[in-house]
Amino acid sequence: AEARVARDAKWESRNLKQQQHQYQQEQLLEQQQLQEQEQRWKSAAAVPEEPAAEEQRPEKRRKGKAARAHAVTMEARCPCGGKLPAGAVFCPSCGARCTEEKARAAKAGTQEPPTAAVPEEPAAEKQRPGKRRKGSAATPDLPSEAPKLVEAAAGPEKQKSLWLSSATGKAAERLRGSRFRWLNEQLYTITGDEAIKIFQKDPSLATAYHEGFRAQAAKWPRNPLDGVISWLKKDVHPQAVIGDFGCGEARLALELQGRKVHSFDLVKVNERVTPCNLAAVPLEADSLDVTVFCLALMGTDWPLFVTEAHRCLKPGGLCHIVE
Repeated sequence: AEARVARDAKWESRNLKQQQHQYQQEQLLEQQQLQEQEQRWKSAAAVPEEPAAEEQRPEKRRKGKAARAHAVTMEARCPCGGKLPAGAVFCPSCGARCTEEKARAAKAGTQEPPTAAVPEEPAAEKQRPGKRRKGSAATPDLPSEAPKLVEAAAGPEKQKSLWLSSATGKAAERLRGSRFRWLNEQLYTITGDEAIKIFQKDPSLATAYHEGFRAQAAKWPRNPLDGVISWLKKDVHPQAVIGDFGCGEARLALELQGRKVHSFDLVKVNERVTPCNLAAVPLEADSLDVTVFCLALMGTDWPLFVTEAHRCLKPGGLCHIVE
């Protein structure tokens, strides 16, 4: 018998190590998948920056105008001495209005008196700068457009950030689910005292377990605890004393406010929970009218939990089990 017990303990230790190794491998694999997915989304979300594109367009226009200006042959000179392209109206040096006759006179060395075309210079001068302001200089003068441009430039970055946050949330949810499954399997293969030691060594495991349980319960078509609560409200006397074994977050006591409910579990996650081993709860014998086990018969020593509930029940009491 001792050899069989030692052999069973050896196999359980070996299985526990294998499960821990498998859990670590799953975590590494999911982290690697998360990193690869983030890299793919980063490369897909990479777009050329709009400010750089805005800088390139005026530069191209300047190059085109400069090329056309250099292509025009210089045929005459203005009275000011500046070179005047053929068919030009304005002198690029002095800005005066010139004609072909003025250009020829300037080339022959004579200067004509101002003609009637000279008074038109202010209107022409005002008109041309006005057109330039409408084309290129008008955009910076409109402050109302600035927020739109900033928002448009920040659009791809914001969208990329949303993609990454979504990917991170999904990967974190998968990790929580994997950790919950590992913890759930451990709790079914060890005793209550061993489970208490695990949670005392790493208190974060209790939080991870309850978060994983809530996520799993949210996917169920019906939570069995809802049926227990409904039964207690309808069919159990309000003065009955209730013991909730394996209460989790003690939702039963929260829903039955005004009634006397003792909530027991391995870890105290809130003020309603009394932490203890379910095989030895801190109650006197014959002190409960109803005991409840809702998804709580976990561990290799679960028959001891039922024996302890029988000890605490009054004669004729009820033991309600949902598994």
